[in-house]
Amino acid sequence: MSEEISNPALASLSITDIDKLLALLKEVRIDAEFNFTPFENYLAFHEKLSSLGLIFVFDWPRWSEGIAALQATGIPLPDRSLLGSSKYLTAIMRGDRFTEGIIQRFIKSGRFHEILLNIKGALSERPILKNPGK
Repeated sequence: MSEEISNPALASLSITDIDKLLALLKEVRIDAEFNFTPFENYLAFHEKLSSLGLIFVFDWPRWSEGIAALQATGIPLPDRSLLGSSKYLTAIMRGDRFTEGIIQRFIKSGRFHEILLNIKGALSERPILKNPGK
């Protein structure tokens, strides 16, 4: 099953989209260093993640291997694919509803940055389609 079938939004994702997210993350990360994230910065970041389809519906609480990988410190995430990275982001963002501070913890630890770079890398390896949509 291709990643685009599991999460159709990934098909239209671009490196420019991820660069914009990385710039927003930098603002949120600076704020997180001081343990204060202005709502506007966080909201802009969250809205961009959602609008790009990087946060999507799947049974993330039962995704034990993904949650374990996120929590393992000092070890790169094993799944660097578009779909896997999107699942990591979804688990973090949804998990914050149940464990306040998870987003800030993963921003401080560098996991968010790692995930976005993994997405950017996966996008750069994706074949370029000539005449898309035809």
